[in-house]
Formats: sequence, structure tokens, C-alpha cells
Amino acid sequence: MMSLNNKAFLFFVEKQLDKTDLPNKWKSASFDDFPDDILNKLGTDPLFVFGNPGIGKTHYLAAMIRHVIELSVENKTGESVLFVPVPLLLYKLRCSYDKGSEEREQDIIKRYTEVDWLFLDDFGADRPGEWARNSLYLIIDELYRNERKLSISSNISLNQIAELYDDRMASRIMEMCHVIKFTGEDKRKRK
Repeated sequence: MMSLNNKAFLFFVEKQLDKTDLPNKWKSASFDDFPDDILNKLGTDPLFVFGNPGIGKTHYLAAMIRHVIELSVENKTGESVLFVPVPLLLYKLRCSYDKGSEEREQDIIKRYTEVDWLFLDDFGADRPGEWARNSLYLIIDELYRNERKLSISSNISLNQIAELYDDRMASRIMEMCHVIKFTGEDKRKRK
């Protein structure tokens, strides 16, 4: 994959990873961390991955981000990628209402909807009120209408998203993403 010299390639990949807001914990995640049978099942298309906590959903999204960035650097496509946990995204949106806030709600929404590929982590970790449901629907719908890519990790299924959030939201996610259930043991409990 590396036509640039290896050091320069890795430098550019790391610079692009820094722009994704991916936490340091997962910046080194790679498809090498997963067995071939999982990679063959999941691939690199936009995904909605759900399952119990601690089984590697976020780790897989992080590996996807690295892969997308590596391809973008290799092919000089400049694909923009952002990662954000849904609870943090909702917190940022709520803070935009505070008096003296430096960020406005529309600027935050624009940031996350004008990206080529948005990775939402921990979707459904909160118990959404009407405001949260509307805010998330607005973001997903904007991505959907502009044919941008979306990948999501969640502890809840699309059926539960339809119940807790909105049927329209679940329907858009289903059209935008391959739906995959992750299984396995909580790796955090083994530590």
C-alpha cells in the first residue's frame, strides 16, 4: 500500500489521524488486530455494529478509520473523517446554548455533517429526550441526504433505536450502513 517512503507515509497518516478526533487509545488500532474471518465478514464499508459492551466495536471502528486514512494518503483523495462518541456530541451541542459559548449549535452540526465519513461511537448510551432525538436525527438525515458515509457502534440494535429514537432514523441508518452484530466476551472483564 505504501508508494511513499514508509516514514513519510506514516507521518502523513498520523497527521490525518490527529484531525479525526480519534482518542489516543485507539490511534494505533489496525485491521491486523482482528482475525481474517472477522475482516471478511465486516469489510470496510460503512457499518452499524452493535452488541454487548467490551467486545471490540469501537476498536474495529478505529481500525476502519486508520484504513480509510491510509487509503486517503496513499491515493491522495483527502477524504475527511471524524470520530465522536454520541454522548460527547450531545454534550457539545448542549454547551453551545450556554451564554458566552464560543461554538454555536449550527457550527457543530456543520462540522459533523460536512465530513466525508462520520464515525459515531456509543450510539444509544444515553436515554434520549426529544431534544437529543431531534439533534441526532438532524445530523444523520443531513449525512443521508448528501450521500456522506456513516459508521456507528452501539450496544443496542436498530430495532431498539427505532423504539427509543425514531423509525425514520433507524431506516436511514439501515440504508446507509451494513448492519452487523458483534458477539463475544467483554474483553475488559478479563483484565
